[in-house]
Amino acid sequence: MKRRLFITSIILTLILGIAAYAGTWTGSYESGWRYLNDNGTYVTNSWMQDTDGQWYYFGADGVMLHDTWVEGQYYLGPTGAMLMSTITPDGYQVGADGKWIPGVGPQTAQAAAMPFDEIVEGFRQGFIGSADETVQLVDIHGENNNTIVMTLNIIDGEAAGYESLYVSLMDAVLKETLPETMDPLSQAYGQHVYLRITYMVNGRAYGTKSY
Repeated sequence: MKRRLFITSIILTLILGIAAYAGTWTGSYESGWRYLNDNGTYVTNSWMQDTDGQWYYFGADGVMLHDTWVEGQYYLGPTGAMLMSTITPDGYQVGADGKWIPGVGPQTAQAAAMPFDEIVEGFRQGFIGSADETVQLVDIHGENNNTIVMTLNIIDGEAAGYESLYVSLMDAVLKETLPETMDPLSQAYGQHVYLRITYMVNGRAYGTKSY
């Protein structure tokens, strides 16, 4: 009996020690996942290897990225984990270290016909031309030469308490209409162009979604 209690005590000590060292995941898929370090700071602009051995990447706002390329060589899957030894959704091969293998994939057949900054500017102009007065473009820039990063502010005096509904409606509209815009841009660029939007409602941050 004493031996069993001793072993249990060791196991609990190890588990608690790992939890204390590993930090804590916070947030949700809708609002964005963040990783809180033991010192109270969030992981930002950096890679992090979780206790499951998977690698994750967090942006400047501390939100975990997913379904996108990072540093132009590593692909993050739908759970945020870096893909390894597989083919990415857009047809590129990554090795056991997660790094893109040059010469393998559709990029070899196509070269970028348009600079990425022109792609971003073209998207900006198109968005401004189609947006109404309730949606404010706060910021837009390119990242990793394949991702358009935007911050949108949804303005409505009656939005208090309905932030989730407003963002969900905006998200649904974009998912339906974006292919008409993104597909031609991807073809002009020679590879898939991704979009990541950080939503705000009446000036308050809500969450980030990738498309």
